[in-house]
Amino acid sequence: MKTISVYPLDLKAGTFDEAASLLLECASCATSSSIVLHINARNYYFLIKDDELIEGLKHNATSLLDGIGLKLGIWLAGKGWQSDLNGTDLFPRVMKRASEMGMTLFLLGGRKPVTSRVAETLVQSYPGIEVCGYRDGYFAEDEEDKIVRRIRSCRPNILIVGMGFPRQESFSLKYRDRIGANLIWNVGGLFDFVSGSKPRAPQIVRRIRMEWFFRWIVEPRRLFLRTFFYEPFTVVKLAISRFRKNS
Repeated sequence: MKTISVYPLDLKAGTFDEAASLLLECASCATSSSIVLHINARNYYFLIKDDELIEGLKHNATSLLDGIGLKLGIWLAGKGWQSDLNGTDLFPRVMKRASEMGMTLFLLGGRKPVTSRVAETLVQSYPGIEVCGYRDGYFAEDEEDKIVRRIRSCRPNILIVGMGFPRQESFSLKYRDRIGANLIWNVGGLFDFVSGSKPRAPQIVRRIRMEWFFRWIVEPRRLFLRTFFYEPFTVVKLAISRFRKNS
């Protein structure tokens, strides 16, 4: 996969098959625990305000380039038109191959009925996968130790964390060495789409890279800041970085 240096992180770009191979290689390695996450324009906005998180991710995680907003900003920064890797399209590729390899999963995040439906969907759609446990993402800090011990007792190949950026990344970094999963994959709001709680855009809309607009139409109030502030902020900031570098 290609590495794109975008302050403050190096991002991985490539095909979905390449990304799936990367994740499954991590999931197959029992000697270490790897963290993989997706950086989109909204995540980038919050990331650059958190020096501690930046340092943790720099040294302990692999970040995948995600979303048309960040992709546009990187292009305007003079780094070319890169392939991006959204978790919703990457997920079925990873699950199909994980099923063929007989891997075990633990799901952490989302609302309780949503996470339960995701577990059921995975078992039905990918019979080679074993969902060894799941837990919703609504818990207090004093419950974390109990949750970590439960995950560790299952020893999953993959822990999929869907609690939203940056909470899921902070949790993954904090407990990486205790969780016992080969791969900790941070997926944001993916569980809502896998469970069917939220609709995806039609295929033609996704193909022309307008899914962001479809999602805003469906949830205008929740996604207003993301669509009209976080994304433009990131695009402009990255575009300006090109001229600062050349000045």
